[in-house]
Amino acid sequence: MGMLALAVCAISATACHSEAGARRKLEQDGYTGIVLTQTGSSFSFTAKNAAGQRCMGDVSVSGSSSSVMVSCSDVCTPEEPVACTSMGLAALAKDPTKSTQYFVTGCDAKLAASCTNAGAAYGKGTGVARDDVKSFVYDKKACDGGEAQGCENLAIDYEEGEGTEKDPVGAYRAADTACTKNLLAGCSTAGRFLIEGNGVAADATKGLTLVERACTGKEVVACANLGMYLVEGSHGVTRDAARGQTVLEDACAKDEATACANLGLYYLQKKLTDKTGTRLVADVTKGCDDGNGGACNTLGYVMENGLGGLKADLARALGQYQKGCDLGHGLACRNVGMSYEHGRGAKKDLVKASTAYDAACKLGDDESCKKRKGLPG
Repeated sequence: MGMLALAVCAISATACHSEAGARRKLEQDGYTGIVLTQTGSSFSFTAKNAAGQRCMGDVSVSGSSSSVMVSCSDVCTPEEPVACTSMGLAALAKDPTKSTQYFVTGCDAKLAASCTNAGAAYGKGTGVARDDVKSFVYDKKACDGGEAQGCENLAIDYEEGEGTEKDPVGAYRAADTACTKNLLAGCSTAGRFLIEGNGVAADATKGLTLVERACTGKEVVACANLGMYLVEGSHGVTRDAARGQTVLEDACAKDEATACANLGLYYLQKKLTDKTGTRLVADVTKGCDDGNGGACNTLGYVMENGLGGLKADLARALGQYQKGCDLGHGLACRNVGMSYEHGRGAKKDLVKASTAYDAACKLGDDESCKKRKGLPG
């Protein structure tokens, strides 16, 4: 083989010299895996650039001058996974199925960022059938690979029992890891676990510091939790209703649904003062509209009992309870069941009542499990 190569160069020494120059030029430009094919006085080539893209083009070298014409594109394969995350994100809006395929390929190649996105895709059913077990698997791979958001997602999996058994200890550890990587959502979650002594020894001082840090960093969910702890004065946190109200109002103004829900609930429970009925209704309505099932349940209660300046309206109340139930709030589902069982706001319907109690029971509402017994279905 060596003699044959020498013979070729002997026949066309100029071509051999040009090929060496072309290869050297491409290597200087950061290309690797170069394959050259002579085409007349120049060379066509395929190669990979420094960004991991697959490239093809033409290169020519003559004396001290050279030129390169090239076209490059991202590639996501098990052998070349570098661009899988960016390609997945780019495809997300137009082709979610292809997007998730890219993320899975990247994750299988141990790209932690791809694992985070694959977990989110399966958790939401983006481009694939929703699968909480697969979502958990990818979230864990992401966290094990050092991805802060993957760790926060894993904490939620463990806390809620999504795709795995509930594990408060694992949830705290994952959230704490996310926090140490400066993800404020992780600090909010870890702080909440510390304050409540959930999965870790209770430490209200340390926990409140983390929650305040997250809230100061504009993590509005943390602000909703901070306001709640201050208003309630629970779990070793010193009560400061005035400050708690301010924190909740600021978070609600930023469309944090839980903050709005808590505001309305606290005024309803007389834990805060100087709030008109109109504002009470506005807060819980905003929280409900922003997707908080608890706020919808509170709004239903307000409508059912004619509070906050509203006229009692059982049919509208049932509508709000149903909305809260659809958002996964167990007590709202129980109220739907009670409405149908006793004919409040709609015609008495024991089958619908049973369905609502079943939903509430599955959401952990033990009282609904008891109410379900003896009903048809």
